[in-house]
Amino acid sequence: MLAERLSWGPMASLAQRAHVRVRGLEIDSEGIIPDAFEAACLKERPKALYCNPTDHNPTTAVMSETRRRELIDIARRHSVLIIEDDTLGRLVSDAPPPLAAMAPDVVWYIMGLTKCLAHGLRMAYVVAPSATEMESVFGPARRLSFWAPAALSAAIATYWIEQGTAEAICAAIRDESRERVQLARRILDGADLAATSEALHVWLRLDASRDRHDFVASLERQGVLVRPSDLFAVDGDPPENAVRLSLSSPPSRAEVECGLRTVASTLGLVSSS
Repeated sequence: MLAERLSWGPMASLAQRAHVRVRGLEIDSEGIIPDAFEAACLKERPKALYCNPTDHNPTTAVMSETRRRELIDIARRHSVLIIEDDTLGRLVSDAPPPLAAMAPDVVWYIMGLTKCLAHGLRMAYVVAPSATEMESVFGPARRLSFWAPAALSAAIATYWIEQGTAEAICAAIRDESRERVQLARRILDGADLAATSEALHVWLRLDASRDRHDFVASLERQGVLVRPSDLFAVDGDPPENAVRLSLSSPPSRAEVECGLRTVASTLGLVSSS
């Protein structure tokens, strides 16, 4: 399986447990580079591509529609299925259409509720290219007692979606995220920061002279937890010198501001008031 060279943290360990070999692809400000995908298809002959094209975790990249169509074309020519993780897609109001909307024949689409609705609703929805393919993957697990979602969670999610409550909650999360991103951009002005306008996290690239592990340790001693790029590397290649700052974990905006000012101070920035 192919994936962005930096990707959702647990993905590599889950793939290892399933005996799936993962190869990381080079990425830029839009995500996967098409030439890298093409070359890997020719060399590796992968079965699937796992990707996070909207508000990429951890770099916050949003893939353009043109780039999405390029990847779809390559996937079709090499008979590679695409697994689209759209966990944060609902929070990016101006994002291009999902890959699955452009190419339902080759895309498995996954969208969970923990980020865009509520952490307590541990549920995700899957759309397969066909009913037959869905049955071939999920059919054997149907009789497992732990496979079905909690009935109460499913009922709440369905009711909220049908009544419009889900969209109202999602809109409120977007609004709060927008405020927190603006706060990060103001306090960390002068830093190499990447973020969408409604992101739940930001990506902070560090100067080559600053060791990211020392930076993470220094912040931890001051009560601020951030994640180094190493935790997102899928195949062991040295990642870029960067850290991910979560803006959604602290319950209040005041705590976010306090943490960001600690980051700014540690970077030696003169933060704005």
